[in-house]
Amino acid sequence: MNQAEIELSLVTRQCLGKQRIPELTALQSHVGAWNRTVNRRKTRINWRFTRKDARRKFSYTTNVSKRSET
Repeated sequence: MNQAEIELSLVTRQCLGKQRIPELTALQSHVGAWNRTVNRRKTRINWRFTRKDARRKFSYTTNVSKRSET
């Protein structure tokens, strides 16, 4: 997962839970309050491994990002 997917997952689980918020303004207020709290706590993502480890684990080669020469 990338950082944006993790952030959306956290908003869904920690902020919204199982509640349904029918109005956009109420949703924005609710998510904004959650976001301010998380930022105040300086919550960080604890990555499980480095890029180098991920490339080794998922068998990426060094040529993956090269453009074709056509």
